[in-house]
Amino acid sequence: MAQLTFTNPEPTWGLALIALGEAVRLWAASHIGLISRTREAGVGVLVTSGPYRFVRNPLYVGNTLMAAGFGALSHPALALAWALLTAVFYVPIVRWENAQLRAAHGDAWPRDDRPADWAMGLRSERSTLVVWTVAVGLAMFR
Repeated sequence: MAQLTFTNPEPTWGLALIALGEAVRLWAASHIGLISRTREAGVGVLVTSGPYRFVRNPLYVGNTLMAAGFGALSHPALALAWALLTAVFYVPIVRWENAQLRAAHGDAWPRDDRPADWAMGLRSERSTLVVWTVAVGLAMFR
């Protein structure tokens, strides 16, 4: 039986994807704020600054890049599988979030072009940074 281990002798791509994914998450968190960490079904304004100017769900894009990077640490061929699984996981979440925004604001969602607050972004992302640092450390230095 095949065993999935972290055997990629050249982890550069995996680490680069993880770093890029976290950079996207940090950029997004610095614009949306701590509401990105809530588990409640609250609806705020539609943030349209930073990465939200280009994509509606940059936090999920960052997660998908990080998952692909983690897959690439195992084996480069697993990067695509991890990315696809992560993307499929987020499809129902994105649909639910969009339905919540549309129900609260209709098609004319309020816009918020706020500047980045990097300190708030770092506070929001600290748990993600810790988890991925530990995961990569365990994968690389076991």
